[in-house]
Amino acid sequence: MKRIMILSITLLSAVTQPALAEGYDKPYDAVYDQITTAGTNTLRLSCDGQGHLRTESTLGGRSLVTINDMKNKVGYTIDDFNRRVSRVPLNDAPGAPPVDDSQKISLGTRLVDGRTCEGWEFRRNGHTSQTWVDPDIGCCVVSIYDGKVQMRLKVATKTALAPIYFSLPANYPVIDMNQQIHQAQDHAKRLQSRRQH
Repeated sequence: MKRIMILSITLLSAVTQPALAEGYDKPYDAVYDQITTAGTNTLRLSCDGQGHLRTESTLGGRSLVTINDMKNKVGYTIDDFNRRVSRVPLNDAPGAPPVDDSQKISLGTRLVDGRTCEGWEFRRNGHTSQTWVDPDIGCCVVSIYDGKVQMRLKVATKTALAPIYFSLPANYPVIDMNQQIHQAQDHAKRLQSRRQH
């Protein structure tokens, strides 16, 4: 279960951070084809225009919802099955591109899937992410990770979901996944050290 939550945060952070490379000040609701090694799923991104991005996806047969607070650089994954919320700093999410605007490289403007888009590239830990954003709507049109398309826009509107969709469930405890990730890494190191002695 913990592994699924870590995987979901890693995957969704890697996808949605470059999707917001150009900002998060415009409200929109967008539906994408999300391409993974397991196949193609539907991914829905909604921005409230106030720095919050809601992501809905399916991973391993489970529906996943994340809410990224881009102004505070914190991501939350809502786990309705276990009735809890997992929290992770976005800039510490494994495999996630940087959220620091100074680390993005402009790729200029070009036509992507019939839309005039601005392109941005991020490099981190030997991986390259590219995103092409339609500045009129404010959302990503295509996101590429290490040369492979991860998500492609199907339909988008300039209307956000209601504010309640960007709030965390009040009765769910919030668990610090960053701390749990570091504990798991420390545990793995200790096990490896024991095997070597």
